[in-house]
This record gives sequence, structure tokens and C-alpha cells, in this order.
Amino acid sequence: MPMVPMKLKKDIEDILVSALGREFGPEAEADPDGHKKMAAAISDIAIPIVTMLLSDAQVAPGIPTAGSPAAQVTTAPGMLL
Repeated sequence: MPMVPMKLKKDIEDILVSALGREFGPEAEADPDGHKKMAAAISDIAIPIVTMLLSDAQVAPGIPTAGSPAAQVTTAPGMLL
């Protein structure tokens, strides 16, 4: 599945809103949008992380199958270096 920066940002934002509400519940009642704004700001970190992984990360080959080098495929995903 390809990485999508905005999807990761949204997922992190949802988790942060939930966690901030859990940890600071009574304070959220005074400013209900405060936690959403904070989560949106913090989740911005997802965009450069995914962009870096998509553009700069090197991937080691996976586990090759038997056969000629031209016909080999991997049986497991590679690992980020």
C-alpha cells in the first residue's frame, strides 16, 4: 500500500485529538476546538516524514526466490536502510 502524506497526517491528528481529550478532558470543555487545533499543528510532522521516506529512503532487497536472476522475485518485502 503506498504511503500518502495527508492520510498519515489525518490519522495522527485523530489519534492526538483522542489522546488530548482523554488526558485533558475537563480543560477541553472550556475550549473544544483547542485540542483539534493543537492536534492539527502537531500532525503536520507527518508530511515531511512521509516525503522523506518516499524520496530518500533506501530499500534493501527482499528474500529472493530460486531461479535465474532475471526471473527472481522476492518472497518477503525489503527493509528500509
